[in-house]
Amino acid sequence: MPGFDIVIKNGLIFDGTWVPRYRGDIGIRGGLIAGVGRISECDGARVIEADGLHVSPGFIDPHTHYDAPLAGFAGRGVLSVGAPAEIVIYDYDNLQVLPSEIVHDLPGRGWRRVQRARGYRHVLMNGGVTIEKDGETNAYSGRLLRGGAGIFTGAAA
Repeated sequence: MPGFDIVIKNGLIFDGTWVPRYRGDIGIRGGLIAGVGRISECDGARVIEADGLHVSPGFIDPHTHYDAPLAGFAGRGVLSVGAPAEIVIYDYDNLQVLPSEIVHDLPGRGWRRVQRARGYRHVLMNGGVTIEKDGETNAYSGRLLRGGAGIFTGAAA
């Protein structure tokens, strides 16, 4: 039986703690980062290969997110054991903002402006994959993890 729900292999990790980047693996279990370092592929129920890609926290802007611990959101902006698995895996050389578009998908024929990007290979929120190969997976990110409590709720109905 695998020890992790997801293992991210061979990524160039920027862990959000200002230490130099390093190549490594990240193990995710129950929406939290449960291991960082060298992890066997056999330990993951799902393996995401990140060779040649950058791996960073989903929240990395200290100006905006230093207040997160005050609201009970511990561990935001770092890739360390016990932190919520909010992870962005991206191809730095091919990041690109695409033209915005108008989408008419709100109730009452309402519209909204959508800004998409290219180069994001995977985005994980609370340990669930919400973007894969530059496209939405139609999965919800689950409930917010406050103090380590929360779950990934899975695909949209």
